[in-house]
Amino acid sequence: VRDLFRKKTDEPFDGPSDFVGAGIMCYSDQHVLGALQATKEPPYISGLGGKREWGESFMETALREAVEELFEPAGGAVPAALIKDLQSIRPTRVFTTPGEYVIVAYTFTQLEALLRIMRRHLKRSALYKSFPLTISELILNRTIGAKNEISHLCLLPRVGGANVHKEYMDDIAELLRGAA
Repeated sequence: VRDLFRKKTDEPFDGPSDFVGAGIMCYSDQHVLGALQATKEPPYISGLGGKREWGESFMETALREAVEELFEPAGGAVPAALIKDLQSIRPTRVFTTPGEYVIVAYTFTQLEALLRIMRRHLKRSALYKSFPLTISELILNRTIGAKNEISHLCLLPRVGGANVHKEYMDDIAELLRGAA
């Protein structure tokens, strides 16, 4: 992991020009936002992000992918003006993982600021009855669709090396079988 961000300065930072994808990671002292990619085989929980489009900077890729996965904008296009405005929120950290995937980290407070900017540009989303402005609204008020790239959002503990106990996964499967 290579840290790209000079945390104690307001100077602009440069990321890699040769990267394959980028995403955002949102967190608090105790939790990290996770996203279920239910259409993948097998389904898995990841962050928000994806592949770079031609000519994008790592920030543009990370923010575009986050907007697409959180809100699935009408027509699929994320307005360039939205991406520009979102860049006014300075991340807490930027780092690369092996393979030159860039992670742009924001606190939950910063994510809520990003949501306010998104609402000004997008107004609404088919995934929400009213546009979410808090972490709770983002997670709990999401409409779950079978074909959504990201179906569910969740909070994960901010710890390393945790696994979900097999019997608990069995309990969840049983709950789903009995769901009306």
